[in-house]
Amino acid sequence: MSVWTWEFARFDGAPVPPAPGDGRRVRPRQPVEGFPVQVDAETWIGQSWRALVASGVDVAHLRRDGVAVHGPLELATRERGVVSGAALRSSGGARLSPSGEEPRPA
Repeated sequence: MSVWTWEFARFDGAPVPPAPGDGRRVRPRQPVEGFPVQVDAETWIGQSWRALVASGVDVAHLRRDGVAVHGPLELATRERGVVSGAALRSSGGARLSPSGEEPRPA
């Protein structure tokens, strides 16, 4: 069975640790064991992206069994604004819907 997880980073490539925020801003936690299917991982990011941005996350990478399969997915603009909630855009040209739908061509 595959395990799907998200890895978080800043725009400069610096990783954002999976631990909660610094006490002032709490980051949502994905399940320690990961997600059993891709749609569960995508649904979680769709529900959590605003709080992730508020805690300092700029981009996310989706991994399957530790191998990058999607990303970087920009959650915030480079000016630290928030990307439209209608669709999150990855640099690969696919759109990931916050509702957890499968990515579709841009």
